[in-house]
Amino acid sequence: MTVRRAAAVPLAPGVVINGAIKDVGAVTAALKALYRKGKFTTRRVAAVVGADPNVLIRPARVPQTRSETDLAALVAHAATEALPVPVETQYIGHHVVGVGQKINDDGSVVPVSEVALVAADRTVVDALVKAIEDAGLSPVSIDAAAFALTRFVNTSASGPNRLDVIAHIGAHTIDVIGVTDGQPAFQRSMHEFAGDKITDAITEYLQVPQADAEGFKTGTKRSTEMEAASVTEVMNVWTTATVNAIRQVVSEAAKSRNLTVGRVWLSGGGARLDTLAAHLNAVIGNGAKVAVLDPTTWLARPEKLVKAIDATHQDFTLALAAASR
Repeated sequence: MTVRRAAAVPLAPGVVINGAIKDVGAVTAALKALYRKGKFTTRRVAAVVGADPNVLIRPARVPQTRSETDLAALVAHAATEALPVPVETQYIGHHVVGVGQKINDDGSVVPVSEVALVAADRTVVDALVKAIEDAGLSPVSIDAAAFALTRFVNTSASGPNRLDVIAHIGAHTIDVIGVTDGQPAFQRSMHEFAGDKITDAITEYLQVPQADAEGFKTGTKRSTEMEAASVTEVMNVWTTATVNAIRQVVSEAAKSRNLTVGRVWLSGGGARLDTLAAHLNAVIGNGAKVAVLDPTTWLARPEKLVKAIDATHQDFTLALAAASR
């Protein structure tokens, strides 16, 4: 894979909340600014949606069929039982993860397809599509974050009967994604530990503008010795709470599936914050390995992406995963 251009532009607070666009016009303006800044020529856009409750992933078993039309109908019917929300409010998709058997009451055996059922909130997807199209762009794919990131780490999977985990730490949510045999097994979203919560805490604690707080958090803005000590205190509280929350989700998932945890990948901007990976590695236990997912390792020539990361202090992992579809 080769990255020819990379750029990022900021969004004002409140434009996106918990993964849902609240100000379509602001996102459209940001996309136009992004295209000017990055000097992109293609109008084709690969987009990603994620974060429960906007995207739900549930396992389902449906009768085997060779017809994609019939399979889609069977999945739509299964969704009415598997989802905790009305299906008419969702876009329904699916991914076949394997085959199995079902034993009927009369003892007969029928083949079934094991599927990952994906439901995306229509209002969230429609707002995303509108923002893209209003910017004069064409959305060619809309992927669930769990599937995009799973494709990204499959080459480094731990193998059969192991549970790999991706903890994507974004500005508005932390998505914890379980992967078994190269397929997403579950997704849990935790909004209370997202990266913007650190910025909010530093803003309140030091009584400084959000832009300064974000700079203190990422290390891009100089601070006094007292400010630095206060930021470290806030960061330590967040790190401890976040690590414990991720560890609990991973532990419960592994126990319920009778699997051993293999690798835990950290991605997103928050993954690069000091001590997070080391702290999680210390508490996850059972020989699991924790590492920060580095998108540049998937590139033959990563120079332009490295330059963009250094210039913007943004994480491009999810963008790169979506583009690799």
